[in-house]
Amino acid sequence: VMNEPLPETIFEAGYNETVQLWTQLIDIIHTQHPGRPVSIANTCNGTYIDPGIFDFSAFNAYIYNPVTINYLHGYRDYVLYLNELNVPGHPLIVTEYGLSVSPTGPGNWGYGGNSLDEQQEGILHMYKSLVDGGASGSCVFNYSDGWWKAGNEFVHDDAAEEWFGLVNYTGIDDTVGELSPAWEAVKTYQSAVITQPQSSEIYRDKVPVEVFSNDTIKRIDILIEDDLIHQIQASDSYYLDTLNFDTLEIRDIVLVFNCYNSNNTIIKSEEKNILVANIDISLPVIEINTNDDMWQEGRIDVNYNILKSADFTLGSELYLAYYPHVGFAYGQQFKTTMPEVHQVSVSRQYSIDPGVNVITVGAAFDISYHEFRKRIVNQATFSRFNILYAENTENNSVLIYPNPAAQFIFIANKSTSVTPYFNYTIYNSTGAIVCSGNNAIWNQSINISNLKTGLYHIRINNKNQKSSIHKKILVVQ
Repeated sequence: VMNEPLPETIFEAGYNETVQLWTQLIDIIHTQHPGRPVSIANTCNGTYIDPGIFDFSAFNAYIYNPVTINYLHGYRDYVLYLNELNVPGHPLIVTEYGLSVSPTGPGNWGYGGNSLDEQQEGILHMYKSLVDGGASGSCVFNYSDGWWKAGNEFVHDDAAEEWFGLVNYTGIDDTVGELSPAWEAVKTYQSAVITQPQSSEIYRDKVPVEVFSNDTIKRIDILIEDDLIHQIQASDSYYLDTLNFDTLEIRDIVLVFNCYNSNNTIIKSEEKNILVANIDISLPVIEINTNDDMWQEGRIDVNYNILKSADFTLGSELYLAYYPHVGFAYGQQFKTTMPEVHQVSVSRQYSIDPGVNVITVGAAFDISYHEFRKRIVNQATFSRFNILYAENTENNSVLIYPNPAAQFIFIANKSTSVTPYFNYTIYNSTGAIVCSGNNAIWNQSINISNLKTGLYHIRINNKNQKSSIHKKILVVQ
């Protein structure tokens, strides 16, 4: 019901108001079209949006932007991250991914300027990565070149947005078009989509095998170093089984899936690089700690605490990212040498521009065990919405009166378990502090005569309670 909503647009309209609009649309569709799942096509700048609003999660995700995909996670692990954000049981659909072959541009899997070979290789890389990341489905962007995107639908302009198609047309009289190499590559790849096992994952002694195939595939051989360990007779379009590895050691394994047609010709071959460990192993950990007053101070102080693991070889570089969720800006990337000590603490400070409402900070590094490779990533996302709409907005024990108000407000608490004093902070619609007080007394007046007409948010902290209470105040002068 919406495509790529920008944080600044949602913030201007109001997060709660936007959620109400989505909810109303979903209810209408559910009523008029029972059984139809509803979502929005989100992007990487919208990861702060609660996925539980929708029936499934959908993201447009391209390999070159932003820094959280391109530099921090990598494509496979970013899809995995989106899955972890998702509501359990809800599918994740990558609703757009692809590469443009416009005449000019950076190429090398960037935004435009890619060769046909780069488009084919990049799309296959993203397709395999989203399968290994656990996505339930995907849509390559797009079927044919979008000649209209740059403004003139009758001219194939040298603009990246006009050259994503898997079908290319030579002119307005070309009604057939020409298939790009990526078309055939995608067709071949999805002749047998191997959803399990997932590359870069760690399994115990039992490794699941799950395959969705079309009627082209008649047999699938699974090999380790040219030795056949399992064979699938693909008499149906779906196959589920388990490979058993009786080992008490850590073992890196490259499983090769060779998929044959009825003439015993290999149609597709795919590798799955996994680790089998029927013993307890420990992965490295990245902890992220930040200052609580980031929005008020206009900066975020980040401490990355890294606990290493003796079970793996760690990469020599630590990758850091700062991503302000504004439009389709890329963000900032940093790299530093990983210290040799077992426990590492790295600190960084990033300034927050006044127009930024959502930020993400993160760190990543690579680990290996012989041929096995895995990315260790952690990131944290913060938004001004958390200040304005967070916990306990409907707490009935606290009453603010009068509301609307002009000169003074009073705050009462009906609970008998509170202390006589509380702290409060009042925010305007952009999350800036406009008034605050410590050791305020219940039912005593608070002067708000200096506030302009508008909607404000107040956070109330009772001295003996860990959580905050959030309320809205309408000021009318």
